[in-house]
Amino acid sequence: MANSLTLDGTAFNVECRYSNSGTCILTFNLSYYDGKDKEGKAKYGSIQVKLFKELAENAGFVIKDRSHVLVTGRLSQDKGDDKEGKKQYRTVFMASDIGESISRFAQQQDGGQTTTQQGQTVTGDNVPDDDIPF
Repeated sequence: MANSLTLDGTAFNVECRYSNSGTCILTFNLSYYDGKDKEGKAKYGSIQVKLFKELAENAGFVIKDRSHVLVTGRLSQDKGDDKEGKKQYRTVFMASDIGESISRFAQQQDGGQTTTQQGQTVTGDNVPDDDIPF
């Protein structure tokens, strides 16, 4: 896919519904870490993600609130009218692929610890240089 993006974050407000024609539509908000503010407090943002058809149906069985996911797709703009009749635009992420975040899954399974071939135990991103294949 040309001009695709991959986002990593936490799903919340997961909703699966069907259109009048029977097409499955899965929507959720994806929260992501957005650095720190001037006071050093963590900032978070979110973007609405939409999936359609078979991808939406399959993901609907797996993706729940607070699921850590990787989403690949493109940005799009939804437009509509607000309560006062003014045009409103919103950026949404149209997903073409989705999966669980493997690194976060691994950390949940063993507390983030990994044992290297040399028998060393490391945590998080602290991987010895000898284990990096390039």
